[in-house]
Amino acid sequence: MKHSAADSQAIKGHWRERGAEILMGGRIGESIEFYYLDTSPMLKFVLESGSGHAIDLEPAYYYP
Repeated sequence: MKHSAADSQAIKGHWRERGAEILMGGRIGESIEFYYLDTSPMLKFVLESGSGHAIDLEPAYYYP
């Protein structure tokens, strides 16, 4: 599912209120953000989420 930047902020806020910390995150280009939330105290797993999609990226080079 492709989340917008606003969706991503809402998801992080939702889990932050419940005690889940961001373990790691990063960006790919200008359009993609990803992060891993530690929901293990409540749900026993690490949740991966983010915003954007690789389809939005433009290649730096096209091979002839």
